Amino acid sequence: HEPCRARPRVAGAAPSPPPQGSQRRREARAAAMVAGDGADKEIFFDMSKREQGNPSNNYKKFHRKLKADYKVHVNKEVITYDKISKSNLAVFCGPREMFSEDEFLAIQEFVKKGGSVFVSLGEGGEGKCNTNINYFLEEFGISINNDSVVRTVYHKYHHPKECLVTNGILCQDIVRATKGEKKVEQEVDRLGLQITKEDVDVARAGRDYGGLEFVFPYGATLNAQKPALPILSSGPISYPLNRPVAAVYSKPGQGRICVLGSVRMLDDDYYEHEKNKQIMDCIFSWLLHVGDLELGFGFGEEPELSDYHHIPHTQGLAMNLRSCLQENEPLPGDFTQLFDSTLFKFDMDLVPEAVKLYQQLGVKHEPLTLIPP
Repeated sequence: HEPCRARPRVAGAAPSPPPQGSQRRREARAAAMVAGDGADKEIFFDMSKREQGNPSNNYKKFHRKLKADYKVHVNKEVITYDKISKSNLAVFCGPREMFSEDEFLAIQEFVKKGGSVFVSLGEGGEGKCNTNINYFLEEFGISINNDSVVRTVYHKYHHPKECLVTNGILCQDIVRATKGEKKVEQEVDRLGLQITKEDVDVARAGRDYGGLEFVFPYGATLNAQKPALPILSSGPISYPLNRPVAAVYSKPGQGRICVLGSVRMLDDDYYEHEKNKQIMDCIFSWLLHVGDLELGFGFGEEPELSDYHHIPHTQGLAMNLRSCLQENEPLPGDFTQLFDSTLFKFDMDLVPEAVKLYQQLGVKHEPLTLIPP
């Protein structure tokens, strides 16, 4: 009955009626996978770089959920290998200060020895947050862009940077793990027939990405190159179109790395909206080697991502003065003809018309006198 004990641990969740039938069994299996053997895992939650994600401020729900399943240590001192090596996972949620070279070396050594790292940043990337985390991430094929994801169609969330992504799950195993379904082993064809590209396209056509929607608020896009793999994208509705917003790195014998483009996705305001909570639970379980989630792509299943296109800065172009290319009439030889004296002048031409008003209005034409009170 361990799954039943794990359910009340979820922080901030409102009491709901127990699910029925297969849905109840799936949720029980999902809770069992998350709560499996994570009690002995320890998380290093860094706050030494004035991170935006503060467990005592805007990350209360997320921090409460982590403490329910794992051991959490909040660090406010300089990062060293001795401190970070005692944990299984290091979390950096929106750093706003520079990392030193010694700190990067400590984190790299931590990853080489099997430790996992989770990094999130927000819109504007390094430039807005005044950090240098890309120096560490680029070694693993990941970098965070200095841009922002904007939704072109407003639905449920009115701010254009509060993006509701409906078709953004690139790794299908996330859908299975979120729903709590058991992993199905694929049957190997005895004849060793290879699947053609057409068969893969037909199989893809029937997918709806599991209906997993998530909110991506005030976030930036990523660049992910091998050996890194993108797992979440901005979808076909948000702009930039179909660009990675979350990526992972995994190598046998070493630790795992996950980078998220939105630090506010785990914020108390958005953590329990849509499927944010379920998706992040699966990712943190994968980082801590808990559960059976596999973040990877089989043959012919690589995600189709769009190229990164730059668009002109309309506001900046509008502020620059440009000469007019319209052709004018030829100028006359006598430049005095260019002056128009009828627009502004000072003369007595309107005095006769003013005198006629006395007769039209029936007023005597005489000097004005004082009106007795």
